[in-house]
Amino acid sequence: MTPSPRAILAPALLAATVLVPTAAHTFNLLKPVRHWASVPVQVCVVGPGHASITADDPDRGLTATIQALNGTHPNLDGTGWNGVAAVGPVIDAVSCNTTWRLADGIPTIAFNEMITGTCVGSCLAATFTGFYHCDPALPDGHCVVDDADVETRKNKADRYGGPFYSLYETGCTRGKEWSLEAVMVHEAGHQLGIGHTDVVGATMYPSLPSCNPAAATIENDDISALDVLY
Repeated sequence: MTPSPRAILAPALLAATVLVPTAAHTFNLLKPVRHWASVPVQVCVVGPGHASITADDPDRGLTATIQALNGTHPNLDGTGWNGVAAVGPVIDAVSCNTTWRLADGIPTIAFNEMITGTCVGSCLAATFTGFYHCDPALPDGHCVVDDADVETRKNKADRYGGPFYSLYETGCTRGKEWSLEAVMVHEAGHQLGIGHTDVVGATMYPSLPSCNPAAATIENDDISALDVLY
């Protein structure tokens, strides 16, 4: 199947996304509607490293990502997708040495642009969501996700150290860096089957202010989407 990237963008370039709100909510699910056959889904966080997220983790970027996805980040309250009591844990993020590869059945996050040309300009990260299968015999009528992989923007080294920072670092350069935790929790939402929303401040809103980790904490709109899927 053709991979379909879903990107989160810096404010300089908003995503061109068709939103179809209903009377009850404004979130969007990926079309066709799809979810994993069972949860929690193990998500592998791997190298190669971004210029600002080094492979040996001295800036704790790898640690910050795993903790944000699992809801165990000490500097964030209510972060990640595992905190919805009615649903239960949906992600088990771990550090892996596996190779980032589309359609291998291993949902993976890499700190680099893995397919040239898919995450350039103001793109911060993209998720490839086009790997799923549909079976009319499934009880909820939804399709099943087979794989979903995340890449971050191409390596960028400059005097600011690149476009990402984690809450384990001491500071952030406004207009130059973006919250790693917020970006990765957003992309994990796509891995779970959730599209973009038009609710500003929700995790699945398609753009992100610099130096703002708030989008790592899921809001009511995000919770409603997760509830429908799981």
